[in-house]
Amino acid sequence: MKTLVPLHGATADFRLLASNSPENSNMKNKKTDKTTLMMFRPRTRAQFVARLLALPLCTLSIAAQTQVPLVRSGVSADAPGLQAIVAQFRDDLGASQEITWDGVPDNFAAPHFLPGDFFNSRGAFLSTPGDGVQVSADSSNPRVTPVRFGHINPSYPTIFQTFSGERLFSPIGSAVVDLTFVVPGTQTPAVVQGFVAVYSDADLGDATSFEYFDAQENSLGRFPIPTSDNGLSFLGVSFERPIVRRIRIEYGNAALGQNDGNGTDVAVMDNFIYGDPQGLTETSIRASQVEVCWNSHSNLTYQVQYRSDVTTNRWTPLMGCIRSTSSKTCILDPVVAGTPQKYYRVVPVECVPNP
Repeated sequence: MKTLVPLHGATADFRLLASNSPENSNMKNKKTDKTTLMMFRPRTRAQFVARLLALPLCTLSIAAQTQVPLVRSGVSADAPGLQAIVAQFRDDLGASQEITWDGVPDNFAAPHFLPGDFFNSRGAFLSTPGDGVQVSADSSNPRVTPVRFGHINPSYPTIFQTFSGERLFSPIGSAVVDLTFVVPGTQTPAVVQGFVAVYSDADLGDATSFEYFDAQENSLGRFPIPTSDNGLSFLGVSFERPIVRRIRIEYGNAALGQNDGNGTDVAVMDNFIYGDPQGLTETSIRASQVEVCWNSHSNLTYQVQYRSDVTTNRWTPLMGCIRSTSSKTCILDPVVAGTPQKYYRVVPVECVPNP
């Protein structure tokens, strides 16, 4: 009978290899390509067990790396005072999309809600936890709806200015809008390099802001809007490359309806400008085999064993015993779709390897 002895003083690593990895043809003395390889390292140095999840197909999203944002901001009592900095931000982005709201037809403007996917052709989807999003009426609308959200509060046309045209934009029943990007004309998730907007009547510092998120919903930073009571404020944030999946936009500290002032700040927005949406980059790797490696002693024999249930102590030999010829030994175990997960261990044994 063979006696299986715990392997003391050894370490091991387990690697799930992609079918297109160059390491499949020659496993030894190769550097790991981190885009196509996952490493599993046990934490104990005695008889060790590592769990390999039975996932024949793994999808890895390319994570956004830390980037230093470029922030541009400004305030003005009127639109001409912001034209230069807005033009500078357009240059930062290069190819870009712009929403001015003035092309929205009357049947999708106040008092009606704007469909969230109205600007799908420009890669933008708008949502709010409130009742909906709305574009203000213009002076020629057939219902004679007051301009600049005057149908909600008659004081608003006197405090809200426009940057271009007549129409403005705001959530209704909330002070929050989420702007999510898609490839224009599709539902395919996308990212942009940066985003800028012009606010009207942002009164209180830190009450109005943008928060940017990457494709993994990691925050890229929250940026407060500079204040300009009864004026216009501008904030633009861009990155070195497309990284922004979603932007949470805060419009003051209260939804439209209340009077502005005395600690209540209601704000609305005019132009949106953002980089051309780019489809998310994903890398898919199909696991073809697992490499199990351990520190070994030359001329000693070992056996790799596995089990599929962590609650049992019944181990099955993966193959016959192996005689080590160096300080590190590796074997390959093919991964077959639909097979159970495997837990591996390596033990020294006294046996004669098959020729």
